[in-house]
Amino acid sequence: PKKGEYSSDSYASLLVQKLAPGAKLSAGNVLYEIGKPESHSSDEESRERARMPVGSRRPEPNSQKEKASRASGRAGYLTAPRRKALKLGNLAHHLLEQCQWNDISRDTAVASLKARFPREESIHEEAVTLVCDAFTRGPFADLFDESLTRQRLGCEDDDQVVVEMEIPILTRIDDRDFHGIIDRMTLRKIGNQVVSAELIDFKTDTLAKDSVELIEKYQEQMQKYRQAVHSGWGIPIENIDLKIAHINSGTFTSLDLSRLP
Repeated sequence: PKKGEYSSDSYASLLVQKLAPGAKLSAGNVLYEIGKPESHSSDEESRERARMPVGSRRPEPNSQKEKASRASGRAGYLTAPRRKALKLGNLAHHLLEQCQWNDISRDTAVASLKARFPREESIHEEAVTLVCDAFTRGPFADLFDESLTRQRLGCEDDDQVVVEMEIPILTRIDDRDFHGIIDRMTLRKIGNQVVSAELIDFKTDTLAKDSVELIEKYQEQMQKYRQAVHSGWGIPIENIDLKIAHINSGTFTSLDLSRLP
């Protein structure tokens, strides 16, 4: 179509609003979910427009009203303490997103929360303390140690390790659609082929003593993550390691794959 032929309620207009809110609607434009358009776009202004990272997107509700399940399970009644716990967990997950192969300093953590969550200032200090203390307790810091991660994945010297965080998962398992977010996924690549993975789910749970106490509660969720990654990345299912990390105690535990069908 020629420029100017699109109406505000056209499919093209709705598509642009959905995938790239605020972008100009003109013929020949290329839409990007992530990154910067570089030399492919005919629109000079969009060349500098950074897209929202995929990891911060959340799967949309099922428009077909089919059976679906969520990683978090059924929603419960949100009392004030429960609401605070959810907010605290959200802030802690945000801070851990900033940690690729290292911990996060208290000053950096405070600045990050002020910039991203100004309305939650009353619990900033609690969230920062929770995350920073986790790196000093138990084996938690080992999850962010590149050398130890390569050992866990069985890497050779030339193998590449790729870290992805906050990965949206939307897949069909049996007769249900399943959606969730993998907090941290580390992939071992030999050449261009991904051969193994480590999936880590971070939990803030004041009732649990350590990560071992969380295994039974979350093993079904982790099993679905494992199946989704197996289907999506083609990694042998036995090469996908699952870990529950308990931020409060600074511990993590691998799930026994023999317990998962």
